[in-house]
Amino acid sequence: MNIKKYTGFFSVLHAVHESYPATYQFQIAFNNFVLNVFVNNALLAATLIHYFSEFIVLNPQQHVNSTVTVHDTPPLNFPYQYKTALPSAPHKLPKHEWIDLPDGRIVRHKRTNMHYIIADGYNCIAGSCVQYKNQVVNFINSRFINRQVDSGYLLGHAAAVTLNGRGVIISGNSGAGKSTLALHMLTSGADFVSNDRVLMHPSGQNPFYGTLQQPRINPGTALNNPKLEQILSPQERMEFGKMRPESLWQLEHKYDVLIPECYDAHRFIPHAPLSGAVIIDWCRNTEPMVIEEYAAQEARPYLAHMMKKNDLLYLPKNKEYTDPVLSDYIQALHDKPVFVIRGGVNFAEATKKLMNFLNTGHTSV
Repeated sequence: MNIKKYTGFFSVLHAVHESYPATYQFQIAFNNFVLNVFVNNALLAATLIHYFSEFIVLNPQQHVNSTVTVHDTPPLNFPYQYKTALPSAPHKLPKHEWIDLPDGRIVRHKRTNMHYIIADGYNCIAGSCVQYKNQVVNFINSRFINRQVDSGYLLGHAAAVTLNGRGVIISGNSGAGKSTLALHMLTSGADFVSNDRVLMHPSGQNPFYGTLQQPRINPGTALNNPKLEQILSPQERMEFGKMRPESLWQLEHKYDVLIPECYDAHRFIPHAPLSGAVIIDWCRNTEPMVIEEYAAQEARPYLAHMMKKNDLLYLPKNKEYTDPVLSDYIQALHDKPVFVIRGGVNFAEATKKLMNFLNTGHTSV
């Protein structure tokens, strides 16, 4: 495909659709949001259906909220001068670049050369989709996030679990162990709500929502949770088992945990009442772990961990939209306990105390 002859948004979109037609169709339903997905690659379609297995619509519905087309293609290069997005932290490299055209936006992932071609009512991802399946998963989930943000919800950087009609969100620095703590709580009987993103109503009303991203863990998490033994091969278990805990903690090697396969069916429930928030602020040292309870206003310095700006895949329907500020998150948690975990890393003890909160509702964990 000679992509250089296409200069407008819709000519680019139509060129991708026509050159790599997406004919494999399925529907995903979660949190009253129905998404039509069209894929041009049979293997990728089967992989995505397996990934979202518990949320696949067996009898496709006529009414859908949005549609995504997924096109596995050779490398694409569009004739545009992109703007580079600032990285999320000073020590990180820029991840995306983009251009706004009169009718829509094209976003390019710099490392993978994946392209997102988006406008109101048009959601297209193109590139090495089989190789970078997780970017496809994230794009699918971003469509639900966009709908909720357009409805006024706050996007939060957090995992979440639920039990006995209560739910907690778990936040902290990247790599603090949000997913690991959530999975330890699943092993103790909680249900899974979300891996990395939550959506809260600014008034604090229930429920809050998660997305359909399965947990992504490092080898250390798999080694130390008996429910996750199948994630690693015997050879990997032996090799990773020889590494020092500090090295495992830093290792950037992720594995998907499919909740129905590692736990039980129907343990992934992407919404829950918001009963409290957890902020992980511990360190790898020999100090005892402590959990202290705060009101949201008192926990202001810690709640910044929870804030998450909407990225370039969000095109607000309200042209006056501005990103939320810290006080919005404090208001959403104004009547909820905030548990701050400090001291040394101790997943077992943190799990025990937080499960007690979910089981009893007592705030003295």
